[in-house]
Amino acid sequence: MPEPPNQAPLQVPRWLDSVQLKGLWVGAVVAVGSYLAGFLVAMAMVMISVIGASTSNGGHLVPTGTPGFSGVETGNVWSVLGQLTAQLLAMAHLGKLSTLLEGAVPFLGTIQGGASVYAVPLGLLAISSLSVYTGSRVAEHRVPSGSRAQLVAQSLVTGAVYSAAVNVVAAAAAISFPASNGFSTSPVTAAGFWPTVFSMLLGFAVSAAARSRTAAAEVPPVVPAPLSRALNLPLIAASSHLLLFTCIAAPVVWVFAGVSNGWAGLLTVPLWIGNATGLLFVMAHLGGLRVLADASYIGGAASGNTDRIFYGFDGGVGGGADLALTLGAFLLALICTLLTGLLVLLRRGYADSAKIGTWVPVPAAYLTLGLVLLPLLNLSATFKLGTLVRADYGLGLVWWAPVVFLLWGFLVEATARYLAPYLLPFVPVRLQNLVRTGVPPIPASVVADSLERQPTADQQTTDLPVGDVSPANAARGSAYNGPPLAKRLSPAGRRKALLIAVSSGVVAVLAIGSLGAVTVIKAGNGPDKVVRDYIQALVDGDAERAVRISDPGVPNEQRVLLSNTVYGAATKRIDGYAILSSQVTGKQATVWVEVRQDGRRSEIPFVLDMEHPDILDDHWKLQSRGFNTVRLSADAAVSAFSVNGVGTVAAPRGGYGSAIELPAFPGEYTIGLPAKEKYLAAKEKRILVGMVTSVRTTEDTSLEVTGSNELAAEVDRQVGAALSKCAASKELSPEGCPFYTFGFGETRNVKWAVPVSPKISVRPSYNGTWRISTATAGTAEVSYERNTSFNPSTPDWKQENDSVAVRVYGTATVNSDSVSVELSKY
Repeated sequence: MPEPPNQAPLQVPRWLDSVQLKGLWVGAVVAVGSYLAGFLVAMAMVMISVIGASTSNGGHLVPTGTPGFSGVETGNVWSVLGQLTAQLLAMAHLGKLSTLLEGAVPFLGTIQGGASVYAVPLGLLAISSLSVYTGSRVAEHRVPSGSRAQLVAQSLVTGAVYSAAVNVVAAAAAISFPASNGFSTSPVTAAGFWPTVFSMLLGFAVSAAARSRTAAAEVPPVVPAPLSRALNLPLIAASSHLLLFTCIAAPVVWVFAGVSNGWAGLLTVPLWIGNATGLLFVMAHLGGLRVLADASYIGGAASGNTDRIFYGFDGGVGGGADLALTLGAFLLALICTLLTGLLVLLRRGYADSAKIGTWVPVPAAYLTLGLVLLPLLNLSATFKLGTLVRADYGLGLVWWAPVVFLLWGFLVEATARYLAPYLLPFVPVRLQNLVRTGVPPIPASVVADSLERQPTADQQTTDLPVGDVSPANAARGSAYNGPPLAKRLSPAGRRKALLIAVSSGVVAVLAIGSLGAVTVIKAGNGPDKVVRDYIQALVDGDAERAVRISDPGVPNEQRVLLSNTVYGAATKRIDGYAILSSQVTGKQATVWVEVRQDGRRSEIPFVLDMEHPDILDDHWKLQSRGFNTVRLSADAAVSAFSVNGVGTVAAPRGGYGSAIELPAFPGEYTIGLPAKEKYLAAKEKRILVGMVTSVRTTEDTSLEVTGSNELAAEVDRQVGAALSKCAASKELSPEGCPFYTFGFGETRNVKWAVPVSPKISVRPSYNGTWRISTATAGTAEVSYERNTSFNPSTPDWKQENDSVAVRVYGTATVNSDSVSVELSKY
């Protein structure tokens, strides 16, 4: 047999020759240690947040009465603290917390659905990145890689193991809930594809960067030097801009949270301050935020759906502190832009504006920043249950926000070229040297040549030396990229520059001061102030002040319940409130308020219109009315109702009783009959009016009216008087009387007597009167003489006696101070 041809041995890539597989355990240890460190810090943050939230809500994680969360106690959260921390860490790496639902609904069968929440806790993401960075530097210092290939391999292992730790722990620590009301849920977890990919890339990138900065000088960096130099300045500019803004804005946000929400805001801040500051950063740079709230149920679309985009100064932000915070953020964005321009000038030097390519790197970095912020600042929540319920909520950047940041990058570049040079002489030299840390030093020959080319004092030129390639430097084969050289001005030029600077500063101070004063004054008269004054009046029982703020538009006779006398005596009025948000769109504002009444909480929108605005006051008018239309009724005709024992409401009489509808502020009212009512009685009833806007209440307080003892006595008296009058009649059939008898022939000497009076009853009638009837018949006796001969010429008079039952029927009409009785035969 022929021998097989010789095969070449398997070639191993050269770069693998320098990879020591046995040493890769270091990268795995770094990943595990970094995850554990981040997990412990994250757990501490969650614990503090739970304590803060429960402290402000009486031991509950969420406010009592919140729909769907009434049973959420703090103890329930402590039992899943570790699981919750694991899920939050996965969410910090772009994980989406999700679950599936399944259950049976009568007549509809099995229903399936799901719920998900997406939010990236930027604070936890920063802690995780810092853990990986610190661990990688310590590992590289103690166990050096020795080569680029080993460094890359260690970073890859760190990224892979770190990704496994984030997702495996999140999957294993999925939160399970017991079945309830026939519905079951799958374990809630944030592990998935995107957190796996993102955490792997993050671990590799951060570890590689940390190791590259710590590795020995002979180890080449992961990123080639030319590319690193090209990316250095743009990345430093964009990141410094963001860092400057964050360092100033984050403490302000923290203070605002503590002032507005007490301990809950102060202690929960670490979990969400990164996201809040990021959204404020976008809004301050006019990037635009989209708010989505879209919910529907089987009966139709739910109320309050919205899908809108707002910017910092387009009316999407309310007055007061919100407007002040937005204005301050915008001014801070301008200041950060100026400082970043100075930084670019100091680290790069003067650039040739005629070369288009020099304009690209910094704006490109800002564009990249906008693209990175798109997924990091997006907040969304979805819920779907078959075709019964669907809800989508979201808050995030608009898709064109990166383009807006691109424009800010051009603004920074323009500032570095045209404005920063004039401010450079005012920057201390030590600060300039600090900013230029890491920039290669400039050869002395280049500096000398640049000094030679600067204008002399007698030329008084305003031209600045351009740090590109000069003829002299080109001859030396070097380009000028050192610190910008301060221009030389004559004394007259310096006086002119100082005058311009002072004048500009005065104008700027006056402009900013005027704008700030106008803003503060207008903010003090914003829509939230009107709503606050209105609700505070209700808390104080000052109904007349509340009416002045929001007139109900009803006649004066219908304002009985809106008086201080009546409303001041009402119980269970509003006992607390909190302004949640204030949104202005054009000439209309919506203020959301959380109102607390009798242990219940409800969120209520108040709508206001701008009427005749001027420079200091927009004159907001509250249009939505915070009262109910209450119907007072009685099953019998009454002349008036008594409210809280101090107010009297005239009641129109009807065929089937009395009823009246009146506006009322939130509170509990005691309804009855006036104390001066003599003949009618009714047991008092209480009605609780809730805090709603422009909604008719379904409450109906109907008094069950009965006749009083005075009415029975008065009817008895008048019936007795009528019977006495009838008894005085000389007729056998007295007209209009309840008794009579028949006598055949001629009669005389008729005498009636009522030895036994009937017992009567009085009850309401359909026509507004009181029906008189006989409960027990009485007795009437009559004696008379009758001509038995039936001949008037020869009369034969004989005495006769008779007894008849007396049954009384009739009506009694009750007025406020009198009763009139009218008898009838039936």
